Amino acid sequence: MLKIRPHHLMCMQMYTGHGYDCKFVLHMNEVISKLDKIIIQEGCDEICTHCPRKKGQCVSYEKVKRLDESVLSCCDLHYGEHVRWNEVAKKVRETIFETPMFEKICGDCDWYELCRKTYNELRLS
Repeated sequence: MLKIRPHHLMCMQMYTGHGYDCKFVLHMNEVISKLDKIIIQEGCDEICTHCPRKKGQCVSYEKVKRLDESVLSCCDLHYGEHVRWNEVAKKVRETIFETPMFEKICGDCDWYELCRKTYNELRLS
């Protein structure tokens, strides 16, 4: 079972092969290919292991903690909860991506514009 932090439930759905560096992208591809049953992880997770912004602890700790807490609250999820990827992904789409919460939660993220564009393309297809 993969351990995934709450805000990565959003990131993985809008992922288009872009990332911080090649090592990160290859690892993200691998993680996404294995999604089935996951555990909602507090703090660094499987994706964080290859993030160049992680120097012992995440250099964006306060920001990602806020993102995680927002996703937990919006989607009524809890740390340690075991969930199926397809079910939790649907819940995140319906409660965040398909509502104004998307911009509220992610609007100050470096990846927001790419994710917004990706979501709009997915919605139109």
